[in-house]
Amino acid sequence: MLKKLLFTFVACSCMTVGANAIEFDMLPSLGNGGWGSTYNSETHTITIESAWSAGGWWLGEADYTAYDEMVMEIEPLDYAVFLAVSYVEDSDKQSSATAEAGTSKIVCLLDPERKNKVQAIWLQSSEPGDIVVKAAYLQSTAPFDPDAPVDFIENPQTLTDWNYFNIVPYNFVVAQLAEGDVICMDYISENGGAYKIVNPDGWGAYPFLTQAEGYNEEYGIAPFEAGEHTVKFKLTAEDIAILNEKGMVIQGDGGTINKLYLERSATVAVNLVENSNNNSVEFFTLQGVRIAAPARGTLCIRRQGDKVEKILIR
Repeated sequence: MLKKLLFTFVACSCMTVGANAIEFDMLPSLGNGGWGSTYNSETHTITIESAWSAGGWWLGEADYTAYDEMVMEIEPLDYAVFLAVSYVEDSDKQSSATAEAGTSKIVCLLDPERKNKVQAIWLQSSEPGDIVVKAAYLQSTAPFDPDAPVDFIENPQTLTDWNYFNIVPYNFVVAQLAEGDVICMDYISENGGAYKIVNPDGWGAYPFLTQAEGYNEEYGIAPFEAGEHTVKFKLTAEDIAILNEKGMVIQGDGGTINKLYLERSATVAVNLVENSNNNSVEFFTLQGVRIAAPARGTLCIRRQGDKVEKILIR
């Protein structure tokens, strides 16, 4: 359990922010002290003195109802850093997120049922060292833009000797995956090799991996072909449910994944334009309330003549 030796922060100070605020800067509230760590206020550097020590904010009982996410931007490190949020009376129901080695931003979703009683927020790592904090803030969820590109990794990931990297669930949740969306993987391999994409819970291969050409069912792996290639995986509702809850792990040998990104399905994303059909178009919320002009990013029901379908407005 994180002790109250974490950086002390007066919880009531956050209440000066209006309920409609989009963002609340928490970086200035960091102070000296810590649990197995120290803090340099001039350089905004948390020094983790031993493995699994932590530094952050002890809040007591802060009401963050107006916010959805805790965001930390850090100088990239060559090891993973963990961000966690604990709640009053439910300290075992922590929210957490991971910044893999080489990444610079950690986003942790607040529990919607507990974010009115946040007890502590902290950074933790498996290795001692300095964590330079560039920004720390709470924010409301940004409006969903279905046209925005979705990249699941910031930097190329080289797989050798069956090492691995993972994509945390948050990345899939905020992408608002829909059935039929496609995960694309651009890779380069000098002499060929193999990889697998697995569910972190039990490390079983994801069903969509079977779509890869040359998939080996016995070993649950797919080949890295020599050269530069792109592999595409069309997602089912089952895939999406697991990705949103568990994320995924990519493991392999003999290839470098240069890009991992999303292609939206044309069947679930449509443009709100004048339709050539003479039948008038009507839009409704998922609860059946008629709306005149749904905003971009809205999931709604469209009726045109006898045709009724659920769509995402672009």
